[in-house]
Amino acid sequence: MMMKQLVMTVVLVLVAMTGAAQNKTIGKQLRETQQRVAKENVFYKKYDNVAPEKILQTILDKYKGKTVLIDVWATWCGPCRAGHQALKPMKEEMKGKNVQFVYITSPTSPLDTWQEMIKDIDGDHYYLTKEQYLYVLEKYESQGIPTYVVYDAKGNQTYKEIGFPGPEPIKNAVEKAVKGER
Repeated sequence: MMMKQLVMTVVLVLVAMTGAAQNKTIGKQLRETQQRVAKENVFYKKYDNVAPEKILQTILDKYKGKTVLIDVWATWCGPCRAGHQALKPMKEEMKGKNVQFVYITSPTSPLDTWQEMIKDIDGDHYYLTKEQYLYVLEKYESQGIPTYVVYDAKGNQTYKEIGFPGPEPIKNAVEKAVKGER
């Protein structure tokens, strides 16, 4: 588990665009990104055929036994980007505490912009299809972004906030989940 640099980013890429040419171009961009960041010990894995109603469980299954903070965001969302900056100190404090930071976005975020931005956001990143993303928003009863959701190590949702409430409420929710409190 210990490496020179901890692998912090895993990308689930499920493309919501139609047309073979569009998919081929995006696939090529993702492969190029994968090759570029592989040198930095960042790995991408593409999943196909995950139904929207199964995407959250598919993501959460990867982190069984860990507290998970899901951040639903977009590259064009100012409050989302401000939240990333404001949460950096908390993320540093949480290193080694069995907490996983997961970031979910959609095709509303331009792929090239997203690929550049995630380099500076420690955590695992998922670029969902439009349908998967809409399902996530519906599941969380969210009308906007950012949306923050915390799951405890047993997979129970313990916190949800739509909009950035500041770092303290999110930090408190994560700490409670780590301790097994609700």
